[in-house]
Amino acid sequence: MAVRHVHPFPARMAPKLALEALKGVRPGGRVLDPMCGSGTVLREALMRGLAATGRDVDPLAVLMSRVATTKPDMPDALRAAEAVLGRARELCDTGELALPAIDNDPKAVEYVRFWFGPRQERHLRALALALAEQSPPSSDILRLAMSRMIIRKESGASLARDVSHSRPHRVSDSSSFDVLASFIPSVERIIAAIDLVPPADVSVRLGDARCLSDIEDGSIAAVVTSPPYLNAIDYIRGHRLALIWLGESLDELRRIRSSSVGAERAPSIEYDSDRIDRLLLDRSGAEALPRRFRNMVRRFAGDIDMVLAETSRVLEAGGRAVFVIGNSLIRGVSIDNAAILLAAARLHGLSPTNRSERELPPSRRYLPPPSAGATPLAQRMKTETILAFRARPARS
Repeated sequence: MAVRHVHPFPARMAPKLALEALKGVRPGGRVLDPMCGSGTVLREALMRGLAATGRDVDPLAVLMSRVATTKPDMPDALRAAEAVLGRARELCDTGELALPAIDNDPKAVEYVRFWFGPRQERHLRALALALAEQSPPSSDILRLAMSRMIIRKESGASLARDVSHSRPHRVSDSSSFDVLASFIPSVERIIAAIDLVPPADVSVRLGDARCLSDIEDGSIAAVVTSPPYLNAIDYIRGHRLALIWLGESLDELRRIRSSSVGAERAPSIEYDSDRIDRLLLDRSGAEALPRRFRNMVRRFAGDIDMVLAETSRVLEAGGRAVFVIGNSLIRGVSIDNAAILLAAARLHGLSPTNRSERELPPSRRYLPPPSAGATPLAQRMKTETILAFRARPARS
């Protein structure tokens, strides 16, 4: 049976890949995806009767994963949706639809006016105000339903296309999209996608894979994740079109965007330069790049080192880790991200157990269209590497 997704997401992990990675995890074990994205790993873990923990720095990814792994009360969710829609229609009739988080920030006001038509803006304001009166868990589904109307490949509630690929570009000065009429169908699509999720032990919240301070040492049976590829997909760029309606500020989203693993900007974290030298050596291919781009690779290596340090810490003795990672192409130079990750894993005491390569079928991954394969993104996203590791066994 085809997997139904609660929300568009660029470059989601293939469910079969996640399922394969979970084979052999001990019954009752807890699976961690510290960069959980759309929640594929977490959902597959729950379907296998395992406990699941997910963390992500992207608020929309956390919302997606939380909804994707929560058994819905369908009648309650639909009643809540009808109530929100009714309240939004009332608010539209009253006149003023103030959202201080947007209205008090001139840049946010300008952003909204550029990306949304006047009618869609008014309806989204009404929905945002009505949703603010709701409480979880139904509110999570409803908030995601609003996001689904914005994060689309074709034009939706915004004036942009390719938002779902995180490559939004404005294509029109006006839109006929009916936000209020589309809200209930969006809710129903989400409910249909999560109807089969079993009640389970799951924890999904904001968190950074480089610092998992709320997760205890040795508490995780398996880590399965796919780090953002260096210089690849800018998730926040597309997601902020929805997040601004969910109460997130543009300043905070800029901070998340610039500090995420795989970001291109100068880091705010102090990395161990000698350690990065050990990770890179000549294995990454970065030495052929100009200094600015070498520094990007060094930052990525520092981020991966921190991710692997936390992975090693939280894994139980003999626990498994599976990473899915693709290589990058920067200024025509191939960067071996898999080699960087492998070196970091070894430095943190994780023993390699398997390596395989997987070709990315363009029709099956939610990536920007490759056209004729001529764009840099298409060139660097053709394959990905699956690396498996074991933590040190318990001392006898």
